[in-house]
Amino acid sequence: MPPINDILIVTTVILVAFAPMTASFLQCWADRARDNGGGIPHGRSYCDSCGKTLGAIDLVPVLSWIWNRGRARCCGEKLHPTLLYSELLVLLVALWGALVMPLALAIPTVLLASGLQGVVLLTGPQPNVARGFAAALTILGLLVTAFLLDDRLLIHAGATLLGLALWVAARMQKTITPDALFLLAPAGAFTGFAGLALTGFISIPAAIAFQVLKPRLYPKDRRRPVMPAEAVVFGLAAAFWLVWLYFTV
Repeated sequence: MPPINDILIVTTVILVAFAPMTASFLQCWADRARDNGGGIPHGRSYCDSCGKTLGAIDLVPVLSWIWNRGRARCCGEKLHPTLLYSELLVLLVALWGALVMPLALAIPTVLLASGLQGVVLLTGPQPNVARGFAAALTILGLLVTAFLLDDRLLIHAGATLLGLALWVAARMQKTITPDALFLLAPAGAFTGFAGLALTGFISIPAAIAFQVLKPRLYPKDRRRPVMPAEAVVFGLAAAFWLVWLYFTV
């Protein structure tokens, strides 16, 4: 039987490689839900330009775009690089986490990267699904705390309850971003009370930066307004990620 470290390394590499595929699916889900209120994407994917059904070779994250030189294989229509943003971002973030964290925490860290992206992409168009992702991350965080972090379970469980209480308070006050604040629960589960407070502090400038910079990354014909909940959830996710990597373990 191979050593446990070898198993952890191989599993981490596989998860990092699959992260862009998950990102592609989540982005498709978010786009369809935003455009027409669609549910989970099903059936065959099709070209937005000519309507032809896409094959598996057209759907390989990042590589299919590079192989076809930034054009649709079926009709030759130019595909803007912004289509790769979600795939490239989660690949870089997952690789970053896997390299920074101790090997024992690499797998949950890569899962956290994909989970956070799911929350960020779906909070606006599919808030119930985004809460499902956040709930799964909360359970993952408590499991990580129980088995991989020494003597912190009670503290992190208390921070989780505080995060949930803050979310409930936001809903009762009918703030404009209660769904985004559900991310405070997994932040508490992973990082504890101090980490939860630091996450909230860092999230403010991160949300402002996202609100200002995101539209500039897209051409004028692809820009859309950044909604407050979208900025808040991105700020919380970015802050949560940094606190987990550099201030928790």
